[in-house]
Amino acid sequence: MKKNIILIPLLVFCICGKSQSFELGLRGGCGSCWLLNNNVSNAGNEQNYSTSFYYSYGLFIGYDINHRYSLEFDVLSETINQNYKGSFQENGHLPEANYYVAGETYSSQSQLYIIEIPAMLHYNTRSGLYFELGPEYQFITDAGYTASYSNPSSEANYSVANEFAKSNILVAIGVGWNFRLIPKTNIYAFANIRYAYGLTDIRGVDGFGQNLNTTTGNPLYSGVTPYYSSYQSTHMQEISLNIGIYYRFSKHYSGNHPTGRGRVY
Repeated sequence: MKKNIILIPLLVFCICGKSQSFELGLRGGCGSCWLLNNNVSNAGNEQNYSTSFYYSYGLFIGYDINHRYSLEFDVLSETINQNYKGSFQENGHLPEANYYVAGETYSSQSQLYIIEIPAMLHYNTRSGLYFELGPEYQFITDAGYTASYSNPSSEANYSVANEFAKSNILVAIGVGWNFRLIPKTNIYAFANIRYAYGLTDIRGVDGFGQNLNTTTGNPLYSGVTPYYSSYQSTHMQEISLNIGIYYRFSKHYSGNHPTGRGRVY
């Protein structure tokens, strides 16, 4: 898999190198991510989603089809956090035999380590404003779970990599602005807002770190009184603010046009 991740940007670079205009640079961003699962959402005060943030950084590659349309390929490293918190109203135990007591509270986090490769089609305007649409492919390379309980006090920290899917496909839309960073040069920058929703069920764990996979004998769904009435899929939702800087390679110098796109007429 690591070899494929390295070969993808090199292949795109070679393809773009034969064009009249392409860009190469760096980008980074931060945003909020949610691992949406109806069983967790409907659990009441015992499981509540808590505001979660993530960051990303990596390589930016752009290819201009013409003065209106362009392609963007990124190879990004992301660390995604999903936070939970809750409290228990009475004594009891979870299906995996972990006991809790009335009044006990907790906070927990699922953390995913991801290599993401978006492929976005841009529609560009002369002002530098652009709109984007395209798929994002993710490799989920690792995942962990941590929790902190009070009354009584305890901690949890373990790997949940086997509970999550190894890959994910999202569809993304966004809006941004390209501009020349240094006058009369081919050095540009951009800023954009991007929203993405996962089409793939990435499974994973709930706020208690319990395996959500619908496997035979999973105590969450089996038994006389299952903890969850039925299996529900887990889908990722992201919204992010991103910035980047890049150099535009071209056989034709674009003069003083202020934007990094829509320059070749």
